[in-house]
Amino acid sequence: MAASLATLTLLTGTAGCYEFGPLPARPTGEQPRVEVLLNDRGRADLVNRIGPGALSLEGTLVARTDSLVRVRVLEVTYFDRSITQWSGEEVAISESQMRDIRAKRLSRLRTTLLAGITAGVALVFIVTRTLAGGGDSAAPGPGGPPNQQ
Repeated sequence: MAASLATLTLLTGTAGCYEFGPLPARPTGEQPRVEVLLNDRGRADLVNRIGPGALSLEGTLVARTDSLVRVRVLEVTYFDRSITQWSGEEVAISESQMRDIRAKRLSRLRTTLLAGITAGVALVFIVTRTLAGGGDSAAPGPGGPPNQQ
């Protein structure tokens, strides 16, 4: 049970280890994970594709030109903060339909803090459970020496 709890805590915490920032000007050869924030026009134009009240799309950047972005959508976030998972359908969004586009990247600070907190929790757990080798040596075990059993 402790291992399951630790794994769940770690998996939940890794979501917080990412941050969104400016999209790199030069392509790196890989398709970055991006968040596209829609404006009012984008919400109105894309209502038939992604539903009403969409705030942002998150997915993999397929292509970007001066006027158009194509994204394989993995999730859509709505104004009520509900999130709908998608399976990578491609959506084209014009520059006039978005407020911003940001790249998702690993945050070294958040990751380091999470690792430190996780290590501290594990250490406290081990010390409080005497898993480090302490134990109770006062209670005798069953039977006597091996040659007398």
